[in-house]
Amino acid sequence: MLFLAVLAPRAQDPITKLVFRGGLNFSGAEYDPDLPSGVSKSPRTGFHAGALLDIGANRRLHLLSGAEFDTRGYDLKNGFERTAFRASYLAVPFLFSIRPAPIFFLNAGGEAAFPLAAKVRFEDGTSRNLDNDLVNPHWGLRFEGGFLIPQKSLAIDLLLGAGYTRGMSQVFKSSGAFDQEVRHHVFRVFVGFFLGGLPL
Repeated sequence: MLFLAVLAPRAQDPITKLVFRGGLNFSGAEYDPDLPSGVSKSPRTGFHAGALLDIGANRRLHLLSGAEFDTRGYDLKNGFERTAFRASYLAVPFLFSIRPAPIFFLNAGGEAAFPLAAKVRFEDGTSRNLDNDLVNPHWGLRFEGGFLIPQKSLAIDLLLGAGYTRGMSQVFKSSGAFDQEVRHHVFRVFVGFFLGGLPL
C-alpha cells in the first residue's frame, strides 16, 4: 500500500524503508446473483493496521509487501430482521508502487487475506462462529493512491492515502444463505509514516 518511497541518494541504489500505516475500512459484499426482493445489504465500518516493506528499484518504481490486520463485514436486512457478518483477516499485499511525482504515489497489485476469525450475529442476539466456513486464503486486487508529506524535523515522512480492494475469491467455501456467490469489496483511507533509507 502505499508506500511510496523517498528516493535513494543515487537512482541506481535500491533503498528499503519500513512503513507503518492504519486507517478505516468501509466494507461490503457483492452477491451473484443479486439478493432476493426485500433483502438489502449495507456496508460496515472497520479498521486496518500493519507494517510494510518498501523496496525502491529506482526513483519511480517501488515494490511493497508486508502484513496488515484487517476487519471486514456487512449487514443484511430482511424486513425487520437484521443479520451482521463480521470477519478479521491477516492481509498480505504484493504491490507495485509508481511515483509520477516526488510527493504522489499510485499502488496496484494483489493480496492474499488469511481469515483469523468470523461470525454472524442475528437479530435475537445469538451468533454463530464461521471460522471454518471461509475460503482460505481470500484473493483480491488492490489499488491505492495518496501523498507523501516530508517531515524533516522528525526524520520521518507522513503518508495520507485511500484505496480499494476488490475480492476475487468467494468469501464462503459454499454458497451463502441465498445460494449466491459472495465477494468482499473494501474502500479504505489511511495515514502512516515510514522510516529507513538503508541501501540494500
